[in-house]
Amino acid sequence: MWKNRLGYILAFSGCMILLFAYSRPFMLYSVVLLMTLAVAMYLFLRRDIRSIETVLTIAPTVKEGQEVFLSVDISSEHFFHAAGYVMAELEIRNEMFDTVEHRKFLMSLSGRRNHFEIPAETDFCGETCIECQNIWIFDLFKLFRAGGKKPRAIRTVIYPETMDIRVELDKNMAGAPQEEGMIQNRKGNDLSEIFDIREYVPGDDIRSIHWKLSSKTDTLILKEASDPSHYNVVILPDFGRKQLGETVSAREVNAAVGIGVAVGQQFIMKGVPFCIAFPGPNGLHLTEIRNKSDYQKMLTQWLACRIQDNGGDGLKYFATGRMEKYFTRLLILSAGKYDQNLSLLDGKISITVLNAVQDSTTVKASKNGTCQIVEIPADNKKDTYRIIC
Repeated sequence: MWKNRLGYILAFSGCMILLFAYSRPFMLYSVVLLMTLAVAMYLFLRRDIRSIETVLTIAPTVKEGQEVFLSVDISSEHFFHAAGYVMAELEIRNEMFDTVEHRKFLMSLSGRRNHFEIPAETDFCGETCIECQNIWIFDLFKLFRAGGKKPRAIRTVIYPETMDIRVELDKNMAGAPQEEGMIQNRKGNDLSEIFDIREYVPGDDIRSIHWKLSSKTDTLILKEASDPSHYNVVILPDFGRKQLGETVSAREVNAAVGIGVAVGQQFIMKGVPFCIAFPGPNGLHLTEIRNKSDYQKMLTQWLACRIQDNGGDGLKYFATGRMEKYFTRLLILSAGKYDQNLSLLDGKISITVLNAVQDSTTVKASKNGTCQIVEIPADNKKDTYRIIC
């Protein structure tokens, strides 16, 4: 833009110098024309931006590495008089990796409706927020610019490329969940002792209405069969930006998420309910997974969670809260060099560490007591792995 302005100023200055030097009529006409052109561009540009609307769209879900485009639609109620270009300043933020990228795009306008497609990167998984920081409208000669109405921010979820992992549960497990452990409510057939309650909705069987409780609440209450059942497995995503003071590569973290997604899919296919423990600033947040619907909700929540700063913090929360008494199996997802102290939980719970490592082509496994560490190459996503935990 500054080049165009500089060119205009030089042209105008040259005409003024020639006008004072030679006093020719056509030089006066040139000066007036240049001044009129600048004023007209400014006034018409201000008029055009009032009716310009910008909309950003992108696919709500994409796969890692998939080719995807960000669509930019620019429309106006009338034909443009002076507007010739639009510049969009975008901020692309990955919520999981907590990374921010700024990009600028200059688009040429023609007609009342304009559609542009911008390639979007999908190298790493996680929920991605795309927000337009500024919209600038330029005139045809790029002499002036004015801020337009910013479109609303949009989000897309990039799912990781999963690995082909076959999970088998070992019958020899350490420890056993106590009766006051984590339980789930699973639909059963016995209505005599245990049941769930909820409000009646049209279409429900009126024979299931709890009339005594409904009379006390002035609301129709429905009772449903329920059967308590313990969870045995908990998955702990314990990777971080750093591991043992060293920075963990994004490729390793990305692979660790893909391993966790594949393991969760295996549990759902086998009908094994499980919990996943998300590390947070103040401890672990447990989420119960009982079916495909729960799994999909969990996955969306997980990909929007910010990765912890230091790998291993989740294990410290787990041990401090003595959560091993609620489960029989702990699956730890890690990335980079793993050297956490598992001896405190040895014999109390079966621990399997699935560690994604870079620059490795073979699987390495080591076992000590009830704890085992399995190193999986981060780049070999086409191979099939069999995990016994």
